[in-house]
Amino acid sequence: MRTLLFSLISLILFGSLEAQKAHPLLNKELLLRDLSKTMIKSRNIEKRTEASYTFHKEMKFLLQNPISRKYPFDSLGLISQVESPDKRFRIFTWELSMGKSRFRHFGLIQIYNKKTPVVISLNDYSDDFKQAEDSIAGRKHWYGAFYYNILLKKSLFGKKYYLFGWDLNDGKTYKKLVDVMLIKNKGLVFGSKDFVMDKKHIKSRHIIEYKYDAVAHLNYDPNLKMIIYDHLIPLNDNTDSEMVPDGSYEGFKYKSGQWHYIEKIFHQKLSDGQAPIN
Repeated sequence: MRTLLFSLISLILFGSLEAQKAHPLLNKELLLRDLSKTMIKSRNIEKRTEASYTFHKEMKFLLQNPISRKYPFDSLGLISQVESPDKRFRIFTWELSMGKSRFRHFGLIQIYNKKTPVVISLNDYSDDFKQAEDSIAGRKHWYGAFYYNILLKKSLFGKKYYLFGWDLNDGKTYKKLVDVMLIKNKGLVFGSKDFVMDKKHIKSRHIIEYKYDAVAHLNYDPNLKMIIYDHLIPLNDNTDSEMVPDGSYEGFKYKSGQWHYIEKIFHQKLSDGQAPIN
């Protein structure tokens, strides 16, 4: 009985290993996994930078291969991989620590088609925007972020993808944002006048900034069908004080192709552990 059980286990393990070895992208993925560990965890800035640029180059080349379309890249747990709800594309994003509280974002978008996937590199411009919430630009002026969710809405202008992301900013404060992406014939467009704060103020994207050790939320709630985020207040009376959540929530409700600002979502403040969203 034990011999039979051992044989079955060995057969399953051997078959699993053989299946993995059989995939032509496996060895490449393992190389990318090692590079991702170096670019995120190494204490040497030169090694981190070299690994990040090599990862970007190798990953872009790999994503252009048609057989990568359904490959999961499961071992790349240190970078973000988010697929659009309509299965049209997926985005890979990661952050590189440049030292002295400086971070740079990297992004690759793999757009599926019937033949060779279209792969687009994103250039992080977030530190150079003068009015980040009002800008509309292409891939060379991307507000870099580590994405964790994508929401799809259909409009008269085509499909709009709302990208929810996280930004380490300067290390002293973090940021979370919801951006808008449209796929056009001439390329990608980031930003759209969709966030209506009032009749005179409509933003292209929405950004919150908060103290690095605070926990702030910004995401879409499918039950409420709203974008919900923490209301932030100054930590102390200083004019330049960092912002922290106070337990209440603001948000946006979708109406007629735009997101309209809601000042207060709930009528009572929520204590720690009672946040309605992740």
